[in-house]
Amino acid sequence: MTAKNDLRSVILSLGLGLVLTGIGVRAIACQNSLNTPSQVPLDNGGLSSESPVTQTQTEEGSIPQPRANGDYQRSPHFSWEAAQSNIQGIDCRMLGNTNYSQLENPGNKTELNIENWPVVGKLPPGQDFEINLGPAGFGVVYDTKQQPWIYVEKTDQTSVPSHCFVRANQQFVQPIAAN
Repeated sequence: MTAKNDLRSVILSLGLGLVLTGIGVRAIACQNSLNTPSQVPLDNGGLSSESPVTQTQTEEGSIPQPRANGDYQRSPHFSWEAAQSNIQGIDCRMLGNTNYSQLENPGNKTELNIENWPVVGKLPPGQDFEINLGPAGFGVVYDTKQQPWIYVEKTDQTSVPSHCFVRANQQFVQPIAAN
């Protein structure tokens, strides 16, 4: 019986060691994994995004590229600038006393025909700004015509508008490397 108990102890100790080794390897694999949890975009009257982000868009240091029509799609990139080619500056639009928090509220019934909203100011050519990435973390809002817009959260100058929308198209804006 003693030999049987000794054998059981050896098997149990080896088994426990293998289990602990497996846990350790699995923990290391999880730490080194580049897989990020997928986020399902919220369907909130345009505050959602239309397509998943590709891996190349989420890698550190990558700059979003426009589609063939110049429109930018969803991206976790938050540093942008007004296009240099638009010498008069770009229109920044917002609806009355509305704020972004109200727009992202699922109960809000505001129609997102952003191109018809009042111009509250202009971003001068080359003006850097940061955008609000929104509830899904991808920054682009689609209007009633499915045109992409980004919300200017802040600029580094007080005389420049913020808390308003600009068209997410290379004719008006371009992503820049984060400082």
